[in-house]
Amino acid sequence: MINSEEKVNVLTRNIDEEVNSIYKKAKLKYMKVRIIFVTLSLISLLISALSIILNLFAIRFNIYPIQLMKLFVSISVITVVVTFIVSIQSFFNISNAKKVLELEIIKNHETIEMIKENEDISKEDFDDRITRI
Repeated sequence: MINSEEKVNVLTRNIDEEVNSIYKKAKLKYMKVRIIFVTLSLISLLISALSIILNLFAIRFNIYPIQLMKLFVSISVITVVVTFIVSIQSFFNISNAKKVLELEIIKNHETIEMIKENEDISKEDFDDRITRI
């Protein structure tokens, strides 16, 4: 017959396996989202930088330099401003994502501590804490 200590060990092992499974899924999901986000930010910066280079080539190889110089210079200035705004936006997006993840980590650590201390957690509260992973 199985005594209560063995039941606790079996339940603890099952919970540990489930927690590890959830952790692996969350880590994989985080890595996918992070890679996509960083890739899109870098592509945005690259496109902006390339448009500046193309504008400079347009200025350099302009057939009608006197008539169109103001137009190409204004396009280049606008492109530089847009590139600067895109880079600032990417920086703030990364900072904001980092803050959100830090808050989630704190919340998850609180949940782990509650579980370790054997506090009673309602199923709804636990699900609410876990669904954000």
